[in-house]
Amino acid sequence: MTKRIAVLVAVFLVVGSVPGWSLCGAIDDWVTKQASSDNYPVKFVGLLLSGVHRVVESPYELLYHTYDGTVNNFENGLGFFKGLGEGAFRMTENVARGAWDIVSAPIPGYNGEPGGHDHRLMG
Repeated sequence: MTKRIAVLVAVFLVVGSVPGWSLCGAIDDWVTKQASSDNYPVKFVGLLLSGVHRVVESPYELLYHTYDGTVNNFENGLGFFKGLGEGAFRMTENVARGAWDIVSAPIPGYNGEPGGHDHRLMG
C-alpha cells in the first residue's frame, strides 16, 4: 500500500513539472469555454472536466507554493512555512471548487463559479 502511495506521489510530481503544465493553459481555456456554454450537454461535460481538472491539479498547488516560498523567501526558513500554508490553502480551495463543479454540473443554467489564479511560474 505504501508503494502505491509513493508511486501516486511520484506521478503527481511528474505531472506537476513545469513543461507539462504549460500545455494546461490551453486546456484550461478550452474547459472554461465548454463550462460556460449555453448548450446543456456541452456545459455539463465542461463542468465535470473542470471539476476533475481542479481536483487532479490541486497537489501541484502545495508543491509549487512550498517551493516558491522556500526559494524566494530566505527569511530564516520562514518562506518554507509561508509557502506550505499558502499551498495548503490553494490546494483546499481547488479541491472545494472542483467538487462544487462536479456536484453542480447537472444544474441547468448554472455555469460554475468563476475563479482561479495564475501562477508566476506559468507565465
